[in-house]
Amino acid sequence: MASDKIEIIDFSGEKFSLISIPCSVSLPFTCLLIILNFIFMVAFPGSSITIVLSLVLILIMVLFFISWVNNPAKLRKFSISEDIIEIVLPHVSRFHKYWSEFDKIEVRLKFLEIKPYRAYELYFIRDNSEDCFIISLLDFHKEKIKEILVLLKEY
Repeated sequence: MASDKIEIIDFSGEKFSLISIPCSVSLPFTCLLIILNFIFMVAFPGSSITIVLSLVLILIMVLFFISWVNNPAKLRKFSISEDIIEIVLPHVSRFHKYWSEFDKIEVRLKFLEIKPYRAYELYFIRDNSEDCFIISLLDFHKEKIKEILVLLKEY
């Protein structure tokens, strides 16, 4: 390759966990509650329905704020050069493999039980031994994983 080192960096504040709810799901739900609350406040001023909806909205906003404060952005990095492949993820120790330590890389797609998540198992194979590193949508965004797979194919 022409350049010495290529890096794919994903610096995201999103929480990559199995129990997180994407903003694209929770935001419309919250907007719907706001609209319903407004309608009930106009139609039934001072009723218990408007008070309960208002309290639920306040609770949702507080939970969003707490999750945002407790989950600062974390660095995720994949770098590849003529000497080394390096993967840095926040929940695992730094992974690095020198090209001299393996003969070939095999990528296997693994479907997880939770849809639409998939994991890619990277096998670094040399003779009868193989090391495995797993990257998934819990580690990188879909576009970044595609870039990583293209880079591995090119090298």
